[in-house]
Amino acid sequence: MKALKFLIVLLLAVLFYSCKSHTESTDFSGTYVLQTKGEYAIDYDTLILSSNKSNTYSIQNNSGFQKIRNGVIMPKEYKKTSWLATWNEDKQLLSETDFGRQILFKDNGKSLVLKNSTYKKIR
Repeated sequence: MKALKFLIVLLLAVLFYSCKSHTESTDFSGTYVLQTKGEYAIDYDTLILSSNKSNTYSIQNNSGFQKIRNGVIMPKEYKKTSWLATWNEDKQLLSETDFGRQILFKDNGKSLVLKNSTYKKIR
């Protein structure tokens, strides 16, 4: 009887571990976009995440914006930045240490939150 109980507990532990390992994927590589429009500007923002190693990501931020002055939309301007972030397993987010950026993933990686902005994954 003890052997049967031990076998059932062992089987449940293996089953729980296998289900947990499949649902907790930390590969969030892809392209995420955000477009906003305000009184003074229209912003187009793209984040490209690429997995480098087990817990490190390269992030490229391509931003475009058009200033609005006296109701006139000005020509588009561009800005590119790149940084590295590390996956924090305890907090379940990407952390970048130089500027304190933190990226939180939602909807199983279909969107991410950086500061107060929510980006949608397009590929």
